[in-house]
Amino acid sequence: MSKLKALASHSAVYGIGNILTVAASFLLIPLYTHVLSTDEYGCLELINRTADVFTLIMFLGVRQAFIRFFFDRQDKEWHDRVTGTVLMTVTLSAVIGSSIVFAFRNIIAQHILLNSSLAYLVVLMLAWLPFEVVCNVGMTYLQVQMKSLWFVVASATRLLLIIGSNVWLLFFLRLGIQGVLVTNLWISCLFAIIFSFYMFKSCRLGFSLSLAKQLLKFGAPYLPSTFFAFVITNSDRFFLSRFSSLDAVAIYALASKLGMMGIMMLADPFSKIWSPFLFDNYNKEDGQKLVSIVFTIFCIAMISFGLLIAVLSPFVIPIISGWAYHRAADIIPFVCVSGIFFAAAQLADAGILIAKKTYIKPFLAGACAATTVVFNVLLIPRYGAMGAAVTSILASGFFLGITYHFSQKYFYFRIYYKKIIVVFAAALLIYSLTRLTMKAFLVSYTSALICGLFLLCFPVVLWYGGLFRSYEKKFIVEKAGLLLAKVKNHFA
Repeated sequence: MSKLKALASHSAVYGIGNILTVAASFLLIPLYTHVLSTDEYGCLELINRTADVFTLIMFLGVRQAFIRFFFDRQDKEWHDRVTGTVLMTVTLSAVIGSSIVFAFRNIIAQHILLNSSLAYLVVLMLAWLPFEVVCNVGMTYLQVQMKSLWFVVASATRLLLIIGSNVWLLFFLRLGIQGVLVTNLWISCLFAIIFSFYMFKSCRLGFSLSLAKQLLKFGAPYLPSTFFAFVITNSDRFFLSRFSSLDAVAIYALASKLGMMGIMMLADPFSKIWSPFLFDNYNKEDGQKLVSIVFTIFCIAMISFGLLIAVLSPFVIPIISGWAYHRAADIIPFVCVSGIFFAAAQLADAGILIAKKTYIKPFLAGACAATTVVFNVLLIPRYGAMGAAVTSILASGFFLGITYHFSQKYFYFRIYYKKIIVVFAAALLIYSLTRLTMKAFLVSYTSALICGLFLLCFPVVLWYGGLFRSYEKKFIVEKAGLLLAKVKNHFA
């Protein structure tokens, strides 16, 4: 029981950390979108996505190996050796990698940022990455030590510094993209120094070549899946840059950030409890039915939450961004649908996990990545950001389909399609009515009131639209009555 309490405590602390991260990311959006033009914001998005690719390569899959190998033995000498080997391996990889890429800075600026004169931004990015890699090792070290509170304190402190520095450099000094990258550089450098000092002080760091080889051997298989996931979720920015414009990159990036940020706020906590729930129940007598019900409830909750995000976005975006970014509201519903498919796909691999056939997952992700590239090439040159949005739906829907198909070979669980279709149809109806309202009244108090009333009608439509059977309605009414009675007794 004490272990369960400890796990719950750490989970709660990390949950708070996730909320702080989302909040900080949300707070930066108004700053970026009011200070940076759409072309500048699009350029910044491409730099960040390029940095993600290089970080992925520089880490060599060693982060996962760090967590796995750290717990192989419980003695401090082993922990020190693993930590030191990981730190030195990824630091060396990052320094060498950044040095090599530096020679191609002009080519990267020309082909990714579409302007060779922006090579200095690539240089700032390359200077920042090695420090960022060390920071990631330090944060992982806190995780494996189960120092969840310090993990959140470090995250929160860093986020506050990032917000403060960006406000000063962007709003007051008007340094633009350069200010964002300078912020990333000095804060990563500061925390890299702090984490290095902490690790050197708390343990005797050592390096083992044989251990480094084992770490690389273990971590290498993670690279393809992680790279494919990047292609699925981020390659559209590069296609938009090449076949459309930086303005389109900015609009799509803002829509994707807001839509996915909202969807993942619900999906991430659920995904953390899904695996323990699955492995605890799949082999029980009613395990298949229970998994089916929970998966379907998850899908229904995600659709409902996606509707809320899609309806609210036309009212929120004008508040947090300049007028040039308001078109992002039209793309957010597509992003929400894509996010729902992708989140469901993360749970639909139940059979693959149960059967320990995880070697299948890179092939599934690879097939989805190839599909993403094909549709990006076909749709983005013609339809721009909207083409990227449609591609995200097609690719994530395909990913969900093939994942569920192969998963069923090892563990069958039913999806209650009728219920999901009813909820989706009701959500589509409510959203269509809100769009008609927006066309008639634009963004106003009147349209906000009417759209709010339509949202309140959503559960009513579900109640009378066939989502619940008679015995389910009876059960809900009884439970609601008991809950209401408890509330009355509490305040009596």
